[in-house]
Amino acid sequence: MNQTSTKSVVESGILTALMIVFAMIGLSVPMLGFFGSIFVPMTIAIVGVRHGFRWSLLSVVSAIIAIAFLLGPLTAIVEGGVFGVIGILIGYGLGKHWSISKLLMIPAVVLMLAVVVQFWASAIVMEVNPTEMWSAMEEQITVSMQDMYVQQGLSEEQVTTAMTALQDQIDIMKKVLIAGLFCSGVAISYIINRLTYIVLSRIGTYHIPEMPTIQGWRVPDWALHIFLLGVISYFVKQYIPFLEYTGYNLMYLGGIMLFIRGISCVWRISKSYNPPKIVPWIVLGLFIIMSQSAAILGALDVFLHIEERWGKRSK
Repeated sequence: MNQTSTKSVVESGILTALMIVFAMIGLSVPMLGFFGSIFVPMTIAIVGVRHGFRWSLLSVVSAIIAIAFLLGPLTAIVEGGVFGVIGILIGYGLGKHWSISKLLMIPAVVLMLAVVVQFWASAIVMEVNPTEMWSAMEEQITVSMQDMYVQQGLSEEQVTTAMTALQDQIDIMKKVLIAGLFCSGVAISYIINRLTYIVLSRIGTYHIPEMPTIQGWRVPDWALHIFLLGVISYFVKQYIPFLEYTGYNLMYLGGIMLFIRGISCVWRISKSYNPPKIVPWIVLGLFIIMSQSAAILGALDVFLHIEERWGKRSK
């Protein structure tokens, strides 16, 4: 065995062990589950960039076998089979110099499909009807929130008002589930890609695509077209019923894209005046809290090119 193969075996083994540790931490501590879903694929992506597709695949297989012995086969499939595959894709894409859009969207689609498969697989393993399983989850959330409101000392009228608002939010969440899963997948893909680039830039020189920071975020004008198409679909639902769900998802997707355009626009405008470092962060925080205002600003920027106008004034 040559030196390169030995190095690949050792590094892949160490990173696979880290992947297993991250998976166990994410499952053992519910609040850290999100971090597990980030760091597990990140370790596999690092293996893929440093040693190639074969070693990242072997690392995932090894991790699935180890997690199956420690935590059970279903957990191994979720942690290794789902997040491991995402790590393989990102590592392969970085090595092949995929475009930023491909690095974001392909893992997001895989993650979205994986969540659906995982839900159905869980229902089959537990021998439960998927519809009944979804209803049980919804009921559990409702009961938990109601108990929390009661423990906070809210009056019966306040609890009723809060539960009505919660039920409305749940109904909307069910209607925008597809767009919500996709946007969550894109966000997770971005974080994984960004962290992978940061780690690799610290341990060596790798010519891989870099995810832009908020300064470089560019959302196309057709984001507004998606939102408007969703609005039109929603209002013609009385003629074509299924367009209600299409409209909700398009409005959600377009709204998120306009929100991102709005916050990136206000960030660049605030930075153009060279203020103290904390000022752009304060402005950004305010617009994130006022998400609708950020989305409106993003829509206005499509027509008025606000950033260019303010950029010229600041020079």
